[in-house]
Amino acid sequence: MKHCKMLISLPESMKQQLDALRAEGYTVSGYIRHVVEALVRLNTQPTTPSEKAGA
Repeated sequence: MKHCKMLISLPESMKQQLDALRAEGYTVSGYIRHVVEALVRLNTQPTTPSEKAGA
């Protein structure tokens, strides 16, 4: 899979939290990629027939 680069702005408090994860061995880009992939999977799951019927 080909990746593209994105530049995002974060609040300083969030940057500090990501830096703390880096100290535990995570990479910031890997962590953000994982979170975004999980959210995309969650939001693209097919709905059940009962959800479509408004139950």
